[in-house]
Amino acid sequence: MKKIIKTTLIAAGLFMTTTAFSGVAFAGFEKPQIHEDVDYWADMRYRYEYVEQDGIANDADASTFRVRLGASYSPSDMFSFLAELEATTPLGGESYNNTNNGKTAYPVVADPDSTELNRMQVTFSAIPDTNVTIGRQRIILDNARFVGNVGWRQNEQTFDSVLVTNNSIKDFTMHAAYVWNVNRIFGSQSDNRKLDTDNSWVFNGRYSGIEHVTLVGYGYLLDVDENSALSSQTFGFRATGKHPINDGYSLIYTAEYANQTDRADNTNDLNANYFRGELGFGHKGLSVVAGFERLEGEGTAGSAFQTPLATLHGQNGWADKFLTTPDNGLDDITLTVKYKYDVPENDIIGDVKFTAVYHDYSAENTSTDYGNEWNFAVGTKLLDSVNLTLKYADYNEDGFSTDTEKFWFQLGMKL
Repeated sequence: MKKIIKTTLIAAGLFMTTTAFSGVAFAGFEKPQIHEDVDYWADMRYRYEYVEQDGIANDADASTFRVRLGASYSPSDMFSFLAELEATTPLGGESYNNTNNGKTAYPVVADPDSTELNRMQVTFSAIPDTNVTIGRQRIILDNARFVGNVGWRQNEQTFDSVLVTNNSIKDFTMHAAYVWNVNRIFGSQSDNRKLDTDNSWVFNGRYSGIEHVTLVGYGYLLDVDENSALSSQTFGFRATGKHPINDGYSLIYTAEYANQTDRADNTNDLNANYFRGELGFGHKGLSVVAGFERLEGEGTAGSAFQTPLATLHGQNGWADKFLTTPDNGLDDITLTVKYKYDVPENDIIGDVKFTAVYHDYSAENTSTDYGNEWNFAVGTKLLDSVNLTLKYADYNEDGFSTDTEKFWFQLGMKL
């Protein structure tokens, strides 16, 4: 049955992609309306990923296609329903370790062959300034450092949860969630496809009533059945802002602190801190930001600060060498340069965005060098509906893990 559903999803996605490309190229494409209370969509993405990693005999070549087909129904202002299916399939052979196929002679590309129910949720809005969403849903908080959907991978992370969002206080938004299951990125065929998280709670409050700064306070209380070492309670605060100076220049800043201790069945004596600081400037399409991030660790198993529900790909380098914080912790010094080139208005190509990031890694506990990494990316929009992304990561080890190069070519479209 799953094979039939997957084949149908992939075929429908490819058909809609072809139709949309043709429509955009020849007079525009408009999605037909079924009913005024019904919306539907197809979210499609092709990716080629290449990985060269020291110590592994073969290089990885992964060509994959992902499609999400979904629909929502909103019969009133007090109630809405959403459902979305997702399928990922390799195009060509599998010359890579997708974490499920046993091809350990290749580097990991964590985009496994998968078919699953990605989202299924009901939202109630009868209480003023409040939404209550129940079911399998996407949750992204702040910069996704603690809670995110791992959106870079083809199979995204979703949460079986009850999420309450309240905006009754001016300039203040409160998110509170009870999470009983995390649907991870490893696909429907994996033994690691989920984390049972009974008795896990998420709290996040955001205040934007102060000019040029946004304040966030949060508490994340996790109880992970499969891996009790990940059971923890984390409390912290975050401040971000952009302050105009003069002549189009602005000051960019971030300050964040959190403390993490053991919880539930975690037998480790965990008491670790997290720090993040960023300072830079912006001018028109250019921004330059220096940053420092610290995740403490005392050198023993289970003593390091971890963020198991995060979108980790965008945090400590795109080569993904620090998805788990080492026992001796991690210090990550960064320099990020972004530039948006405004392309003259046309029907072919949109504005082009460039990103370059340098990382210098070391152990927080011992100050031992880990290595460094360069990240580069360029992205734009084609034909007003197709997203094109090129990315490159180069990790150079200096005592931790192995030298790794990665390259990505990606095309995405949502209808």
